[in-house]
Amino acid sequence: MAARGRAQAERQWTHKFTWIGTALGLAGLAYAVFPTEPNAYLGSALFFAAFGCLLAAFWDQFAWNKSTKIIACVIAVIVFSTGDVFWVRYLTRPTFVFVNPGVWLNGNSWDFVMNHRGPKTSFDVDVLFQDSDKVEALKQQSEQLSPSDIAGSEHQLHFDEINPKGRGSLFALQFIWQPFSPNLGHYSIEITTRDGHEHQELEIARVDGKWLYETRVKDAESGDVLLDCKDLGFPAEERQGRKPCFPSISQYGN
Repeated sequence: MAARGRAQAERQWTHKFTWIGTALGLAGLAYAVFPTEPNAYLGSALFFAAFGCLLAAFWDQFAWNKSTKIIACVIAVIVFSTGDVFWVRYLTRPTFVFVNPGVWLNGNSWDFVMNHRGPKTSFDVDVLFQDSDKVEALKQQSEQLSPSDIAGSEHQLHFDEINPKGRGSLFALQFIWQPFSPNLGHYSIEITTRDGHEHQELEIARVDGKWLYETRVKDAESGDVLLDCKDLGFPAEERQGRKPCFPSISQYGN
């Protein structure tokens, strides 16, 4: 009778752990999906708690020897923890906006396109685009720039929001700019959003009739490099780990 009662109590605890684990897992999933600003670390903690409950249910349910259970639990924890770490890194990767060259128009102008990286929509986006070559040429002509000089060397834009996948607009968010030099352009770009501030340096060169790009985007507050790429053959210094800009720079990604 005592053994039967103990077995029944163990089954009850198994059921409890199973239901608790399932409830926590569903809560973690709902928290990760439905809130507008989900906290990846809290969601991860809920998933890990659910996993712990399911491990406890597994321990009570199967009549294996103790060493086999320990090995199975250790392997399960390693696999789950590895997946959990990658999941948190994926959700907490930086969200930022940048400018990329689109199409060369009429032999004298660039169609620049706003692009986006990261999991979240960027709101209240303000962009200050400056043609560094025009500014430098004006400074050589006059020590003090006039309002018309400044207006002719920079462009300001505002977007209510920029979506990670380009949603919310039938057409790409873009603007037209006639550069100081058609074969080599240097641009300095300040981008602020509701949640951050980025600085971008963009360079474009025409080499053997082919357009090549180099750009670097940094978090203006922390100094962290968010994007750093250079096309093969672009006339600039090499930095380790840099990938070609094209075609990835022109594609939406999250």
